[in-house]
Amino acid sequence: MKLIKFTIEEMDICFSALAYMFAELEAREKYKSLLLDINVEFPHKNLDIFSDAIKTFQNAENMFLNFEIVKTLSKLEQWNNLKEYSQTKESEVYYNAFIDKITGNIDKLKDISLIEFADNKQAFLSFVNGNLRALINSTDKKRFAYWNGSTWSLLTDEETQIIYGDFIQKCNIELSAGQGSLKYEDWLELAKKITKWDTGRNTKEALDKIKRESSRIIDLKKYDLNNNIICSNDGKIINLNTGEIKNATRNDMILFTSEYNLVNKENSIKFMSEKMSIYLDIIGNERLDFILDLIAYKMLNRSLQSAIFMIGTGATGKSTFKQIAREIFKSESSTIPYDYMTTMNRGNSDASRDDILASLDNKKIAFCSEGEKEKIISSAKFKKYYRMQMNLLEKPMRG
Repeated sequence: MKLIKFTIEEMDICFSALAYMFAELEAREKYKSLLLDINVEFPHKNLDIFSDAIKTFQNAENMFLNFEIVKTLSKLEQWNNLKEYSQTKESEVYYNAFIDKITGNIDKLKDISLIEFADNKQAFLSFVNGNLRALINSTDKKRFAYWNGSTWSLLTDEETQIIYGDFIQKCNIELSAGQGSLKYEDWLELAKKITKWDTGRNTKEALDKIKRESSRIIDLKKYDLNNNIICSNDGKIINLNTGEIKNATRNDMILFTSEYNLVNKENSIKFMSEKMSIYLDIIGNERLDFILDLIAYKMLNRSLQSAIFMIGTGATGKSTFKQIAREIFKSESSTIPYDYMTTMNRGNSDASRDDILASLDNKKIAFCSEGEKEKIISSAKFKKYYRMQMNLLEKPMRG
């Protein structure tokens, strides 16, 4: 991740730019998007606080209309001028200068013609432009992560050779495009160079070059992959140990790559803004933390005799939560018929057979969804589930 530093002389630019973002949603979203790949270092701690407020603010409204934002930041130095600066035309000019400095420092190496490089390894690094990382201490044959334009995918050594083949193809396209502007002798030299690059030995050397550069290596020993939910390709990530919800950087996507189909960034931000705010409004921080902690324990293979009851009106995220949990555990979850949980259960008859409990063997989570309202839940059945190591029950009620 790149680091952009602002000097003390640029204090006014930073302050005015951040003030402008407080009032302008589009500017705020552009800044948050850039922060996925860039760290910004400000010359004053108050600017860091303003920036953090922008990063964590999830509503679409003007930030000056949010009570919590105003209450938190009003105690800080320069806060009184923040709203005033946000309304000036100069603040937009400073904002554009602020963004230009950030984007102007982004690596433009990929814009250089590949066939101009003298060495195939440097040309290949320019081609992948940071989007191919080597994974060391990997537990399987997938030892590379590649950004395919929408998500990070894990690849074997053999699969990365296809990417090198795409690199050679791009070189040949550039060579063909230069036929009309190059002298024949120069064109012939370039053609010979590309032919030399297109060998198994050069392919291996280019991939080994990535493994030898610390900036391109991800050491999987340093990370616990089992305690995070990815909500988008490059949008939000939830740490289930702490309940923290934050913007996912590209490195996060490498370290916590998921096998599931991920929603796009816009849908993810919409989901996080709407659903998580609903969860917080309805159940509060303490209960939400309990739910996240419970899932975290299960992902650590801890045995818990606990149940989660999700009660609420329609369209409040109960089914979404259930689907996320199902997708995380997949083959490690079981479904229990609702009828079995009621006082109408008759032991081994019909759909109420006790051998349903056998389906919980070696499962981390059991799901149960409410059926007919008049069927009352039996507490005795809960106790039996606990004895059979029932780990999680979800009961979404209507009304």
